[in-house]
Amino acid sequence: MSAPDPQRIRIVERYIGETLPEEYIEYLQNGPAVEEGGFEIHFEGGQCGIRNMFRLDERDDSSQLDQVCRLVADVLPFGALPIAEDWGGNFFCLMLAGAAAGQVVFWEHERDDSDHSVVPVSESFQQFLRSIVPEDNAVV
Repeated sequence: MSAPDPQRIRIVERYIGETLPEEYIEYLQNGPAVEEGGFEIHFEGGQCGIRNMFRLDERDDSSQLDQVCRLVADVLPFGALPIAEDWGGNFFCLMLAGAAAGQVVFWEHERDDSDHSVVPVSESFQQFLRSIVPEDNAVV
């Protein structure tokens, strides 16, 4: 993977209202792709399949982070950066501000507009990445 375009990073930061952490920018550049399923994550609140991890690359598809932020930043909780989606269109978000800053949370899109509750998934982005397992090898 090549380095994400700095201008696209700034666009995401404007949508979210926060600066992206260096570890996440590094993931965008070097991290493994999780695309169209085959992976899931287990966390205290349950388990969930991961459809895609969002990215900033040359592809023109619905998994581009800047496009996702353009569409949903105004309905996400304050400081929430969508980093992945499940098969139902719900998001795993890296919290960049507030009491949960640094944590990854699960946000369901089918809710009242004023409901910004989230389910904690992991204490950090790195822990989130370590918790992703292939569906065939998942331990319940």
